[in-house]
Order: sequence, then C-alpha cells, then structure tokens
Amino acid sequence: MQPNQNLVGLITVLLLGLSVGVGIFATLFLIGVLRPQAVRRGSDTVRTIPGRCLLIGLLTVLVCLAGFTLLKSLGPFGGLPSLALALVCGYWLLVGLTILAHNIGERVQTALMSKSLGSDAMAVAYGAVLLLVVGFLPGVGQVIQLVAIMIGLGAVIHALFARPKPPVIRA
Repeated sequence: MQPNQNLVGLITVLLLGLSVGVGIFATLFLIGVLRPQAVRRGSDTVRTIPGRCLLIGLLTVLVCLAGFTLLKSLGPFGGLPSLALALVCGYWLLVGLTILAHNIGERVQTALMSKSLGSDAMAVAYGAVLLLVVGFLPGVGQVIQLVAIMIGLGAVIHALFARPKPPVIRA
C-alpha cells in the first residue's frame, strides 16, 4: 500500500502547485491588463539594465527582511506595521514578476513571429506560463524563479525612485 500513498501524495502536490500557478498566472495577467504602460516601462528598464535591476532587487529583499526583523522585535506593537510592509512588498513582487513576464513574453512573441505581437497582455501571458513551467524543474527552476523575481523587483524599485529625464530642448 505504500506505493499508492506515495502516488497520491505526488498527485496532491502537483495539483496544489498547478492551482497556485493558475492563481499567480491570473494575477499577473490582470496586472498586465490593468497597468500596461507601467509594465511596458518596467520591461524596457529590465531590457536596458538587467544587472542593476538584479542588484536593486537583492538590496530591496535585504531591506524588507531587516524591516520584518525590526518590527518583530517590537513585539505586539509591530503586528500592523509588519502586515503593511508585507502587503507592500507582496505587491512589489507581483508587479515585478509581471514586468519580467512581459519582457520574456515579448521575446517569445518576436521569436515565434506571433500574431499577438505588440499585445502587452499576451506578452505577460506567454512569459508567465514560461516562468511557471520553469518552476516545476527541481532545484534549478526555483533558483531561476528567484533571480527572475529579484530582477523584476529591482525594476519596480528603479521605477519608483528614478528621476524623470529632463526634456530635450532643441533650438
């Protein structure tokens, strides 16, 4: 009876992973539909400075972890600020993942010469599917997803704090 229990456990884990993946896909697609200009600008940032985005994302994760540690040291008084920090960081992570999915999806659309080329929502859909499928690779997939999340998070933070370029005045 042990092999049947192992198979049932494996199927349960796969179905759970698939259902979480479908939820994440739907969220990323919704963000791509609701905020296409922001996603496109972030995707351009990732395309131009991916290394800087990765570094900014890593520093942001470290700052968020330090903030959670600090708020935990406050005891019961840190509960509500910790929840607020978790919601903000979670939103940034989702938008960052959407930005990276858009970047990957645009490249896939271009390589396939897809009819949906130029559609931001479909670019997010293609990229999100690829990122979620990569997550099913044992070990390597999670590392790839972690790096992807850091790059996307860096693009979000860069967009929040980057100064706008001054207008070019031509004589």
